[in-house]
Formats: sequence, structure tokens, C-alpha cells
Amino acid sequence: MKFSWNTRLLSSRYRQWLSSVSMRTSWNACHGPRLGIRFTLAHELGHFFLGHLTDYDQTRLDRGGISNDEYQVLETEAHLFASELLAPTAVLKQIPDLTEDDIHLLCFLSREASKIALRR
Repeated sequence: MKFSWNTRLLSSRYRQWLSSVSMRTSWNACHGPRLGIRFTLAHELGHFFLGHLTDYDQTRLDRGGISNDEYQVLETEAHLFASELLAPTAVLKQIPDLTEDDIHLLCFLSREASKIALRR
């Protein structure tokens, strides 16, 4: 089965989507391990793509207004998004006898994130 994109249509939709986005994330790349920065950025993208910034007005600038339980759910969802983005389960399941070290080296994840990805 051959799959192709209509790039003109995709580009137009992508430009339209980008013009409607108003989210900013900043980080200090001088502090913290590089692997942690990748996961943190993927985590923040998770909040965006999962609708946490639009579905919950209270989360726009801080977490004021949502309960600790709601906050934990949003954080768990963003963590799972980041983990799947950086170490897709469908790909990892194709590797026989996969270890935490394998995930760490193949996916450039921290040891802790690699351990979690292995348990998925």
C-alpha cells in the first residue's frame, strides 16, 4: 500500500494551526543533563497536544485552581506522552531481550525514564 501526503494541503493546515497557537515554553539549557531536557521538552509538548492548556483554564500560567488529584492526572498524561514520543512502545516491542540499558542508549533517555519505558 502506497501512502502519500498532499503537501500543499498539509502545509496550509499546518500554517493555519501554527497561527492559532499561543504557547511558549522556555528552559535554561545550561542547567541539567541533556537527556532530562529532551524529556522535559517532550513532557511540555504533551501538555500542549493533549489539550491541557485549552481544556483547563486554570493551567494556563500555573496550576492554581485545580486539585492535586487533577494535577497528578495531567502530569501523568504528559509523562506518558513524552515516554511514547521518545521511546515508542510499538518499536521497543520489536526488539528481543530489550534491557533498560538498550533503551537508554537507543532512545537517549535517562536511566529512570528507560526503566519506566521498559515496564510499559
